[in-house]
Amino acid sequence: GICVKTNNASSVKADTEYINVSDYEELKSQILSKSEKIALSNDIVIPSDSINPGEFFFELDYNLELNGNGYVLQVEKTGFDENGYFNSNPDMCTIFNVNGCELTLENITIRGGSMSAIYINCDSYLKVLNSTIEQTGSKEYSCSGFENSGGYVYMKDSKLSRNGGEYGGGFANESGWVIMENCSLNENRSLGALGGGGGCEDNGEGILIMNNCTIANNLSTEIGGGINNYESFVTLMNCTVVGNSTNRSLDYGGGVGVNGGFLNTYNTVLTNNYYIGGNFTYQSDIGLAGWSYNPEAPETPPINS
Repeated sequence: GICVKTNNASSVKADTEYINVSDYEELKSQILSKSEKIALSNDIVIPSDSINPGEFFFELDYNLELNGNGYVLQVEKTGFDENGYFNSNPDMCTIFNVNGCELTLENITIRGGSMSAIYINCDSYLKVLNSTIEQTGSKEYSCSGFENSGGYVYMKDSKLSRNGGEYGGGFANESGWVIMENCSLNENRSLGALGGGGGCEDNGEGILIMNNCTIANNLSTEIGGGINNYESFVTLMNCTVVGNSTNRSLDYGGGVGVNGGFLNTYNTVLTNNYYIGGNFTYQSDIGLAGWSYNPEAPETPPINS
């Protein structure tokens, strides 16, 4: 089922001043002290020797606003390089685990390692404003940019670019809500043999609503080069879905693959998406591996409740 945020997390004080941090040790200290507003004054790199492989790095159980001031927060060895190629031996961790609280990221670039950069639990919120999540993931782990496990994500004026995972190359929404406005999802890819959703995957009756977004040049090894809608609800309004591809099947949808879910499109362009098979390329904007129609869109919860 879909989780709803409750008010059990500490609330941010309106008059709290931002605390500036310039390096990893300062950032770590402020988060351990549960500072509610932190601002970067420099690019910050999390050293490989400080990471326990396979674990969450920053465990958040309180509300945090992190303003990057245009700077970068990244692990030392990112999942992909700036050109989208695999890095050898990337750091194996998730940077933020959001658990029963709210994380706001603003004006920041996040670069993770081989696992999802951000994990959002049930009863948790993630806001991403004017920010980028990039160069994160690997084929050994499920999804890359972020993984929403029954929580709520709101993104505005942001992008996910050059990420990759077994499925959900840019992100995976699993039984939660994701709402995106004025965002781009580009050059992400799924990498597993049965991994759908080069740009993203929406599954477990999750709800994905995108308004005025661009989904472009993503690649899937299975269903949905741009979006894999697996038994869930996807609504695209004023969006452009272009240049995405799948190399699995013509029916699987280079642009959007509908695998037992519902797809709504309003004033949306789907064009020049493809199935690439051997030496041949076929246009495939929407693939129907299941069923799809335009039901009444579910009510959108408030960003703050």
